[in-house]
Amino acid sequence: MRLLTWDYGNAQDWIKDVNMVLVAAEVTDFDATEFLGALGRTPLQRELNYLPTLDLALPRLIVAAMALQRVRTAIEAPLHITSWARTFERNKQLHGARNSMHLYGVAFDIWSPYATPEEIATVTAREQMFTGRGEYDTFHHADARCILGRRPSYWDRRTI
Repeated sequence: MRLLTWDYGNAQDWIKDVNMVLVAAEVTDFDATEFLGALGRTPLQRELNYLPTLDLALPRLIVAAMALQRVRTAIEAPLHITSWARTFERNKQLHGARNSMHLYGVAFDIWSPYATPEEIATVTAREQMFTGRGEYDTFHHADARCILGRRPSYWDRRTI
């Protein structure tokens, strides 16, 4: 299984290219800057060299973003993406799972100011593309591990 490579170089070009494809895929409620922001990076020049390359990240992102769009439409509320693709270093900083789906660019940590994590979980459970789902106190994890041929997985890490 190939991991994402991180060497796109120019954030503005990446945003423009991704937005063009998102529009073509009818992903209308999300913008490439939301995915870029979810990389957990500050826009420092040295970090702009670590954007996922489009050859691998884009097909995965588009398929998963289309599913995310369907979730957004179903809950009729904005969704905020707090985490998408990660480098090994970033994943380690966040104490992510060793083989996290974020490393492959097919996972999203999402929340909404207008829907509870439980409401989001109910909708993502109906979305066939999200075969990996995790519930947390303040957000919901949804991933499209089926793209990678992985088995479905569900976990509940709520403490409340």
